[in-house]
Amino acid sequence: MVEFVGNAAGSGLHAFQLQPKGASFELTKTEKIVGNFLPTGIDFAPDGSMYMADWVNGWNDKGYGRIWKLTDETAKGWALQQQTEAEIKADYKKLSETDLKSKLYFEDMRIRRKAQFELVKRGQKGAAQFQQVITDKSNQLARIHGILGLSQMARLEDRSYAKPLVALLKDSDPEIQAQAAKWLGDIRYKEASKELIANLTHANARVRFFSAEALGRAKDVAAIQPLIQLLASNNDEDAFLRHGASYALSQIGQVAPLAALSTHSSKAVRMGAVLALRRLQSPELAKFLADKEEEIVTEAARAIHDDFSVPAALPALASILATTSFSNEPLIRRAISANHRLGKEENLNAVIAFLTKPGISQA
Repeated sequence: MVEFVGNAAGSGLHAFQLQPKGASFELTKTEKIVGNFLPTGIDFAPDGSMYMADWVNGWNDKGYGRIWKLTDETAKGWALQQQTEAEIKADYKKLSETDLKSKLYFEDMRIRRKAQFELVKRGQKGAAQFQQVITDKSNQLARIHGILGLSQMARLEDRSYAKPLVALLKDSDPEIQAQAAKWLGDIRYKEASKELIANLTHANARVRFFSAEALGRAKDVAAIQPLIQLLASNNDEDAFLRHGASYALSQIGQVAPLAALSTHSSKAVRMGAVLALRRLQSPELAKFLADKEEEIVTEAARAIHDDFSVPAALPALASILATTSFSNEPLIRRAISANHRLGKEENLNAVIAFLTKPGISQA
């Protein structure tokens, strides 16, 4: 990753490592590889070396710059580098489907992807190779390229190409299940809803996340209650899972079951409902201004007031200036602003009354 801060002394090139954590990842290691230059971009050459563009200094265009090449001297003559370079330059249009299939197992992702895209162009013959690869449990990465290839063909040519991916939702490898859900969601494959709903309770968080996302994209109303259960079981522990479930509910777009959650016993469910209703710009957000949890009320105020706002719910937000027991600044500022935006005499009186309360901060 390049870091550009306007001067060479503070900029440079960083390497970082991640490890899975819940539905996403966490940073485990970071290291500054090269400093004292102002990088704007990087790319890898066929032989494995890295090229780095250097702005030299400042922000404005000077009409000149540099390109640096970074190589690993210890890798000189490394056979895999030479093989990769040869494969990148090779004309894959001349290869048979069987030979292209073998490239899906290559160590360098650029080669696997090159073979994948060429097989997609081969129609039924390419699909047959992908179907063989996704059942070969000896190589996870090759299987993922098989999943990607079939999803491409389903999106570009015929949705029936996605049918073999449905079985992978019950695979023994959780990552394969997650990838299958991800790409079935990409093409909004509603025919997989039964299996995707079942996977909302899967032990693996990535499987649950991509299953939720896929169900939202398919807009399957049968998933509403299972998605609400996912919010409850997650209990706000994994922010990515909460996002996946709430966003899916917003994409399905049914307001009534979300509004009914204003009295749900789970704080996590109520928060998920607020987030979904915000995306739907629903006046039903006003119900959550009466919540017992300050965090829920404040989030509902943000949802009603911010972005394009929800004008129909502004009166409810304005009215809590006189009634709420909460005093955090994000909430109170929005309640004052709601009165300002409505602009009636009653709103002016509400602000004046608020100013007379003891202990109100000068800000």
